[in-house]
Amino acid sequence: MRLKQFGTRRKVEKDIMNEEQLWLELNAIAHERDAPLPESWKTNYWTLYQLVRQLRPRTICEIGVRAGYSAYVMLRANPTASVLGIEANFDEAVQATSGGKKDFYKHALSTLADYDFDVILADSHSLARIPAVDLVYVDGDHSREGCFRDLDLAFKSNDRVLVHDVTHIRAVQQACDDYVAAHPQLAATLIESPPFGYMLIERKPIRTCTRRQRL
Repeated sequence: MRLKQFGTRRKVEKDIMNEEQLWLELNAIAHERDAPLPESWKTNYWTLYQLVRQLRPRTICEIGVRAGYSAYVMLRANPTASVLGIEANFDEAVQATSGGKKDFYKHALSTLADYDFDVILADSHSLARIPAVDLVYVDGDHSREGCFRDLDLAFKSNDRVLVHDVTHIRAVQQACDDYVAAHPQLAATLIESPPFGYMLIERKPIRTCTRRQRL
C-alpha cells in the first residue's frame, strides 16, 4: 500500500476563531445522523483547536477518522497543514467500532474537500508503518491492546502523539500509562478536557555531552 504524499491540494486560509464560532461551524458540517452534535463535545473540540494552534504541526496522521470532525478542527486551527486519515471503516452492526460508523469517512472527504486531507481505508493494526509526520492523532481502537498497538505503530516513525479519550475511557488511559512506562525515552502530559481528555506523548530530546578539550 502506497501512502499519500502530503501537500498536493489547494490550501485554505481562515482566521482564528473563538469557541462558539468553532461549535457553530462543526454543527453546520455535522453528519445528518449526528446532528445536532452533543453539547459535551463542545469543550473537547475547543481544547483540540487550542492544542493544534500551539503545536502548529504541518503534517498530521489521524488514526480513526469517523465523520472528520477532529480533522476539521485540526485543519481549522492550522489551515495550511496536511492531514492523512487512517480509517478501518468497520461495520458497527457486526463488531465493536469504538463509536465509528461505516462509511462516515465519505462525509469527512466531502466536508474537507478544500483542505489537504485524504483517507486510507485500512485497519491500523495491519500497517507496518505510517508516514513520518509532525503529529499523530490517535482516536481509533479504544481497547487497551488496540490503543497500545496504535501507539507502537505511531512511534515507529514519529516523535509526537496526541491521544484522545484518555480520561473518558479507562482502557485508553491504561494503554497510554503502560506504553510510557515501558518506554522511558517518552514523556507524557495529560490535558484535561472533561469528560474526554487528551494525552500528549513526546520523545524526550537526546542530550549530547561534549568532552572538554584539555589545553
